[in-house]
Amino acid sequence: MDAEVNFQLLSGYVTLVTVVVLGGFLLLIAYRILIGEINTKGLLNDKAEGGPSPARLQLCLLSLGGAFYYLMMVVNMVQAHASLTTSPLNLPEPPKELLALVLGSNTFYVAAKANSTARRLSGILSFFR
Repeated sequence: MDAEVNFQLLSGYVTLVTVVVLGGFLLLIAYRILIGEINTKGLLNDKAEGGPSPARLQLCLLSLGGAFYYLMMVVNMVQAHASLTTSPLNLPEPPKELLALVLGSNTFYVAAKANSTARRLSGILSFFR
């Protein structure tokens, strides 16, 4: 066998092992959530006010959506690259719009958290006046 065939076999094995390990972790986490070993109760609730937190919900949805979008970019690039050439492959540059969306989402969450903390501290300080 020549070096190119060996590299392609090795690359295939590494990809397979990576998918199996990451898939195993995903299944293990999902299983532990389902049997209750990982507590997700109140994950999206506002700890101070008790109800659902819009800031946490939007942060969760936009982060997961952005990660999935970037993953699909990587998968599409790998599929297109595999049929064209055997040269090294680099990760795609994330779109500036995606980065701005995730940054805005995190900024909104941090601002909401700061506002909630400031209101709590204001209530505590007014107690001592």
